Amino acid sequence: MILMSKRFKPQDYVRYKKLGLRWRKPKGHQSKLRVGKGGSGMLVKVGYGSKPKETLALITSVKDVNNAKRGLIASGVGAKETLRIAEYAAKLGVKILNMKKIKRAQKLAKALQSRKETAKVKATKKEEEKQSEQKQAEKSTEQSKDEKHEMPEKK
Repeated sequence: MILMSKRFKPQDYVRYKKLGLRWRKPKGHQSKLRVGKGGSGMLVKVGYGSKPKETLALITSVKDVNNAKRGLIASGVGAKETLRIAEYAAKLGVKILNMKKIKRAQKLAKALQSRKETAKVKATKKEEEKQSEQKQAEKSTEQSKDEKHEMPEKK
């Protein structure tokens, strides 16, 4: 059975099935394939290479997004910078392949936001407590002053 799926086939792949379709360079002294005789098959050469694939850009800052169509955010980039890069890439239409990093950064941003909100709530509660304590202290000092200034009744 002759399979035409592969371009380069070993020399006697039809005669010896154990050769398979894996390429083997012809080394025989009288080999027609090695010499390059017409009709003997295709010999692997430099000119048969495939077109180069589009390379991925490694994005380390927002500036790197301008030069890329597709890219990976570098592992050393922090969560805040990752979010900035993701927003900018969305504006330009650049596809970022490691979306897990962006999702993790968004999760961290939400957690940070909630922590800030709870800290604000705690700070406002503390300020309210301090103000109420100050008011109570002022009232108690006013009462003590009033008691001092009052004249005792004569009998």
